[in-house]
Amino acid sequence: MRLPALVVLSSLLAVGAVNGTLEGRVAAQYAERSIANRYTQEWENDLFRVRRIAIAPRAQMTAPESDDSVLVFLTADLEGRMPPAEAVFQARGVGPLENRGSVRFDAISIGLKDVPVSRPSGTPPEAFPLLDPTDVRILIDNPRVIVLRARYRSNAYSGPVHFHPKDAVVIYLGGGYTWPMNGMWGSYRVTRGDVDLVPANTLHRFGNAGSDPLDVLVIVPK
Repeated sequence: MRLPALVVLSSLLAVGAVNGTLEGRVAAQYAERSIANRYTQEWENDLFRVRRIAIAPRAQMTAPESDDSVLVFLTADLEGRMPPAEAVFQARGVGPLENRGSVRFDAISIGLKDVPVSRPSGTPPEAFPLLDPTDVRILIDNPRVIVLRARYRSNAYSGPVHFHPKDAVVIYLGGGYTWPMNGMWGSYRVTRGDVDLVPANTLHRFGNAGSDPLDVLVIVPK
């Protein structure tokens, strides 16, 4: 299914807040769940196929994607160890996924559909924050995709308002509150493993609306 734009959802939330009382506005500001919870565990659009996968200890499953993909770890890796990075790139044709650990393996698989690759582009603006309280690392950078890991400190924002020529996926690595990416009023709560979509050509910027650090992955196709 095709996901609705964040700008539409954020506008609806803002209109509802304006019509409420002051008490209602304050309550709504910190009560709204991530929009990821409004969708099923699996969804896709023209660029991505997103699946949540779980493998019991000592079990295996067929690789969820026949295309190139990004695998985001929500628990230990398939060896039962803490992964060196939160995401890895999996080229098409990878064999079965086997959980050799002693606990259940949970992850999110983002399949990269075969679409024309854009002309070479620079690093996304998220990697160059204007404000000091943002720590950004590039986890994956290849001809198909770039994956950034960002930590936003209390009430921190990323770089300038900008847009991407293609949809981008955001995965939250921890719980907290975030501001709507397009600058609309009101924050919403997120939990580990929540997934948001930044539609193509939508002006946005990332920000932490809470008092604790907020960790996210940004997956930008090329």
